[in-house]
Amino acid sequence: MNRLLAFLALLLAVPAETGRTIYEDGANVEATVGGITVSGHTAACVSCHGDPRDGGGEGGIAAPPLVWQRLGEADARRPPYDRATLARALREGLDSSDRPLHALMPRYRIDESQLAALMTFLKSPPDIRGITADEIRIATILPPPGPLHAAGEAAADALRREIAAHNDDAIFGRRLRLDVISGSPQTIRTALADIRPLLIIGSVGLGPHDALAPVLAKIGILNFAAVAAHAGNEDRARFRPLRPGLADQVRVMTNQAIRRYGCVGVDAAEDVFSRAALDAAHLQADPACPARLILQPSHVVQLSIEQARQDQVETIYLSAEQVGHVPAADDRGPAILVSAGGKGSIEDQARTNAREALSILRAVLRKTGRTITLKRLENRFDEEVPDTHLKVLLFPVPES
Repeated sequence: MNRLLAFLALLLAVPAETGRTIYEDGANVEATVGGITVSGHTAACVSCHGDPRDGGGEGGIAAPPLVWQRLGEADARRPPYDRATLARALREGLDSSDRPLHALMPRYRIDESQLAALMTFLKSPPDIRGITADEIRIATILPPPGPLHAAGEAAADALRREIAAHNDDAIFGRRLRLDVISGSPQTIRTALADIRPLLIIGSVGLGPHDALAPVLAKIGILNFAAVAAHAGNEDRARFRPLRPGLADQVRVMTNQAIRRYGCVGVDAAEDVFSRAALDAAHLQADPACPARLILQPSHVVQLSIEQARQDQVETIYLSAEQVGHVPAADDRGPAILVSAGGKGSIEDQARTNAREALSILRAVLRKTGRTITLKRLENRFDEEVPDTHLKVLLFPVPES
């Protein structure tokens, strides 16, 4: 009897899992949008309706939640959906009251078995990716082979060590599990679909303009505590750095210098982040300018300051983390900046960032509580993740 029940449970689970792959990846489905044929992946339901099916949008158009508890009930605009009206909505773009859905809603070529699987999935309780009764699954993505790969490995190693050191202290009975992902964008996308981690953490170089950013946006997964040259707050629901990116700092500091002096000089390290930051700023460095931007690791900064003094530079712009402790913001408004270009090597920064990220994640999960919802999780991140808005710290060049 037990074997029979297990077999029946497996049979029921298969359509739901097939429905999940249709919802999340458009598996084995084609669609048209505005008369143009697109792949199922391009038109995957998750892109607009969210994960876990709690609604979202595309191009400024709101998309409702896709849970059968809502679909199977009437509202002020339409009668409840059933199998026939859901099929018509998917295939013809008509809602359960025969009114046309928005033109951005794809029209799917979906057969009866796929429809049944999708309905089974929509009737299942929404789950949050990466969360089970005893496990919270997270992932970090390694940079491709190149100048940042070693820093990515250092971050992954720090995450492994930190999790191993503290995992006996379970969070409401759940322990963290880390997956380290690498490869081509397609390989990474497939791995994320299989693993379904709660979030991406501590990835080096994975900023909002990286080639993988659209993949993460498509899935709707949070990219937390990335170490990247570009690390602004463009979409806090999907991208939450712990530090302002060096490129963002460079833009702010050079704007300050140019407003004050009409020019800026540059003393920069030859690392990948500094080069990316300078490229993003499109600045024309003037060696004779009385203002100088320094992008150097902490052990070189003092030499750069001494050189600036010899060159009769009037004002230096740099990250406060590069010169150690300085007073917090005073009445005149300067503030401490921290950046990917701060103390130590990029590898050291990646390790420090990874450890800090895990500490914040644990605090977020504890404050969210045993019952986790995405809304509660986002609210706790708002409370725990430090603000990365940019202000400039500047000081006169010391005389000695």
